[in-house]
Amino acid sequence: MPGPSTSEQSTAPRRRRRRVLVSGLVVAVVLVTVVVAVVAWVRRAPTGGSVAEGSDAFRRCWELSTTGQDDLLAPTGTGTWDAEEERRFWSQPAALDCAVERLEEPVRARALQEAFPSREDGADVQAQWQAVADYATWLTVEQDMDSAQVLLRAGAVLTALWVAEDDTSSYAEGFVDVVVLADMSARGELPGYRPWLQETDRTDDARALADYLDDDLVADRPENDDPYRLSRDRADALLYAIR
Repeated sequence: MPGPSTSEQSTAPRRRRRRVLVSGLVVAVVLVTVVVAVVAWVRRAPTGGSVAEGSDAFRRCWELSTTGQDDLLAPTGTGTWDAEEERRFWSQPAALDCAVERLEEPVRARALQEAFPSREDGADVQAQWQAVADYATWLTVEQDMDSAQVLLRAGAVLTALWVAEDDTSSYAEGFVDVVVLADMSARGELPGYRPWLQETDRTDDARALADYLDDDLVADRPENDDPYRLSRDRADALLYAIR
């Protein structure tokens, strides 16, 4: 019985190569389509206050947490908010707390990115410090949480912010310091802080807390040794958690 012709023998490998090439092109097209779809979805995904407004769980948390507080900026009409309104809303401790309680971490990061832009996008770092310091104080004073709980919740906020991924570790350290010191101040664990404010004619805010750490708390004074060590232990633990 005669075997396949020389022509058939030469065309068979070419057909196989064409099939392999076509299959590869199909796979490549599918992959590109998937990537484009994912990128388009990410770009369409809501950010900022729109995340809060679009979440039933967040809105329920907000309503329960802010009953009777009519002076707060509520998560409604967020589609028309400007950058200042985003900052005002997410600087409210109740808003940050509901983000921690009711939003998963990736969603929380999208929610906060408008109010807490990165340093490349012109971050007002001290205003961001103030927001997280106010949140820590609120948890301590208004919610009567112990330090471990305060640092856990504040850490969830910091993990969602740009500082957790920033290559310059000093940015994360600054945020961590003001959270820890705000909590300690609210508990009366910084015995020299109030006199220092009066001596230096400073306003009690996040910048003052950071300066107190640098100017006075690090001083080698017996009355400040224990608070300093406590603040560093808590800051190291919180920094480790968010980095």
